[in-house]
Amino acid sequence: MRPPTDPDLITLHAAAVALARSMRGEPDARRFVEGLSPHLRDVIPHDRLLLIREDETPVPSPASWLTLPLEGVDRAIGSLAIAASAPATYTEAHATTARRIAEMLGPLVENMVLLQKERDRRRRMAVLAEVSRVIAGSLDVRNIFQELGAAVRTVLDFDLMLVRPIGASGTLQRSVLLVGDVPADLQPERRLEDYSFGARLAAKEIVLLGDARRELDQSFPGDRAALERGVRSVIVAPLVFGDTLGGVLAFAKHDPDWFDEGDAEVVSGIAAQVVVALQHQRLSEEQQRVAAAEPAQPLARTPGGTSAGSARRTVRIRWHHGALRSHSRGLGPGSPGRRAGDNSPAHGRKRDREGAGRSRHPLRQPTFRRAVRGGQLRRTARNAGGVRALRT
Repeated sequence: MRPPTDPDLITLHAAAVALARSMRGEPDARRFVEGLSPHLRDVIPHDRLLLIREDETPVPSPASWLTLPLEGVDRAIGSLAIAASAPATYTEAHATTARRIAEMLGPLVENMVLLQKERDRRRRMAVLAEVSRVIAGSLDVRNIFQELGAAVRTVLDFDLMLVRPIGASGTLQRSVLLVGDVPADLQPERRLEDYSFGARLAAKEIVLLGDARRELDQSFPGDRAALERGVRSVIVAPLVFGDTLGGVLAFAKHDPDWFDEGDAEVVSGIAAQVVVALQHQRLSEEQQRVAAAEPAQPLARTPGGTSAGSARRTVRIRWHHGALRSHSRGLGPGSPGRRAGDNSPAHGRKRDREGAGRSRHPLRQPTFRRAVRGGQLRRTARNAGGVRALRT
């Protein structure tokens, strides 16, 4: 092996930057590292070039293997694995060169990992809009829970999704909101203290378990029951109503390391919407109970079969209509019951002063009283149509 020169590293770095820019639309850190293999082969001979992320287990070692830590700006992001099928391929000089390459590639790989995580996050968080649409379809969550599960499965791909409310006694009740094959006898009522992570739920924290076999404790009855059902990956989100823990939303998978922190963020958003849906359902059911408990109030009827309130309204309408019609016909401006000067502005102001503080009923106006005193009207008669003026 010839020792690498600075131009070799500069050429490799330029190729890495160009490859990263070409992947801006679809960032993929693993494909980025594999794409550097042709540019690196002249410096370090190899058959495979791999990215091993920090949370992954390294693959079995071939005949020759170099593993170099990849450091980002302020944290480790995984390892760079250089492998050859021939035995005894690498020397200490190869290891020194590989370390220099890993130091140069670390920030580029970190940027690619962050871009990929953000792209995946946006894709998964987009399901929340569909969750809102499904939940808005009914005030009864039971009617839409299967559809809700189908929408969520497009991003989480779970084996079990269920909501377990917490009853008045503080125990987890059997769920009627579930997607998956879970017999009722496998949902016994339990307390939060029956789970090793119960204290975290009581503190309103979301729980993410990558491998239940490693992280659960069989001395807890709830943990033991979960392990007996073959659960390996779990996300449990608290359902918080105001300041009260009212239940949990849980997702489970029979494969280990199935969910990650991005999935937990999605579940947290779903849990918030499920809380609103359950609260609306409770309010709707309460209103229905109150309406069913209130007896109907029948209207009082007059002897003729009409309700008393309706009869009073009919009489009042007829009286006002008849009175106003008589006033406009017999006593309006220019009628025989008015004098020539009654339409003048001065007379209008005088009439306003005379009528101030008095009833505005048309039969009590000054014009009507003057017409009676002048002998133009002898008497009035009231009928169903209102007031009729009789001339002398």
